[in-house]
Amino acid sequence: MSSRPRIVPLHTPTYAAAHLYCFTPAGSGPSAYRSWAALLPDDIRLSAILLPGHENHPTRLPHTNPDVLARDIAILINTARDEKAAFFGHSVGALLAFETTRHLSAADRPLPVLLALSGLPAVHHEKLHENMRTVVYDGVGQRPDMAPFRPDNNPGPEANAFYAAALADTLLVLNYRYRDEPRLEVPFALYAGQDDTLVTYEALAAWSDHTLHRAEPRFFPGDHYYLVDSAPALVKQLVHDIREAVA
Repeated sequence: MSSRPRIVPLHTPTYAAAHLYCFTPAGSGPSAYRSWAALLPDDIRLSAILLPGHENHPTRLPHTNPDVLARDIAILINTARDEKAAFFGHSVGALLAFETTRHLSAADRPLPVLLALSGLPAVHHEKLHENMRTVVYDGVGQRPDMAPFRPDNNPGPEANAFYAAALADTLLVLNYRYRDEPRLEVPFALYAGQDDTLVTYEALAAWSDHTLHRAEPRFFPGDHYYLVDSAPALVKQLVHDIREAVA
């Protein structure tokens, strides 16, 4: 049985000028962003997208069709809209954040004020599928930099659920078929770790081909999961970029 994604609130101030929706990395869920609640100011609300088959949604089957999943998320976010929305997606989450924005645009719905894309080559760049093939060949278990949220030394059902979700998310990217569409009228923010072997400056900068606004990549200390160790610096920059977009 499959089901639709959910929105999980993580930071709920009484008043907020913007609502930050976070799209999760491969295999993970809202817990990947739970620590951000303490780093955000009181004028930014924080929610994360919980995908079927992930974390507290483990009894459902994960999706491997990126277009269907992005469409469902677009419907979900549109019906939940209150403040101005901003999207942040890391790794597989970046692809879903981008495609969700495209679905909103195609449906002539309100767009996010900012689309922040992290740790993923642009969807039309050859390095995207090249990297995913490498991950499949190596195996997620052999790439600790690709799975920091996995259960530690746990061979039981919890670990199995994580790897099932991580594999489904990898297949989701492999199933992705890029289609050419008009550039989005949304400013982008582009982030990555300085030591991330999966993202080059060129591959990250190529996201600029999809926006009418100039987007300059920013790099932070760390590898593919720099968003864990460099969370304070990343959130500070993200808050700055959101406020600039809202102003």
